[in-house]
Amino acid sequence: MRMRRWPLSALLPALLAVTACGAGTPAAETGTYASSLEAMIEQELERNELSDWDRAVLEKALETGQISRADYLEGADMYEQCMAAASVAMKRTDHPNGLIEHQPATVSADDAERDAKISADHECMRAGWGRTQELYSFQTANPDLLRDSSEVVVRCLFDAGIIDEDFTRDDFQAYVRDDYTPEKLPFDIMDATVQSCLWGAGIVFRDYR
Repeated sequence: MRMRRWPLSALLPALLAVTACGAGTPAAETGTYASSLEAMIEQELERNELSDWDRAVLEKALETGQISRADYLEGADMYEQCMAAASVAMKRTDHPNGLIEHQPATVSADDAERDAKISADHECMRAGWGRTQELYSFQTANPDLLRDSSEVVVRCLFDAGIIDEDFTRDDFQAYVRDDYTPEKLPFDIMDATVQSCLWGAGIVFRDYR
């Protein structure tokens, strides 16, 4: 299963969300998404529905070996302008790891309004930036292309000096994904660097209590 990083579809239906109310345990995933980022880009370029903007960016990335920061930022601006044109207010978070998170400024209780926001999100992502931002997230936060998002988070936390080697992938899985018990964590899950590690692994965490 490919991780989807489209913001509204991640937050509103809570597909990859972890909240204070608890969440179902995801099936364990092993291995990698592809043998290399280049292979992932080539796979994306085979998609007929890929936007012209994404295609141009990814073709350039094949030549240079990476998706450029400038293209990533340009795509983020395009997405924001598209959502604004659809009258959807968004909150932007610039994470310490360089990734950009967009979430709705408000969560709608009305089904029709919520569906309209999700529809606008899909259309704006499909128009450009959708595939580029997903691959850039892998390039930045998960260069080994691991399927196990809990392992991705723990590696990121260790590299940032937030945890030591005694805190394992299984600890994160137990305290955050399986049974929400943040009081057992040796760090503040709402810390900016922790949040960037979560977002980089495709996990949206919000404490709604």
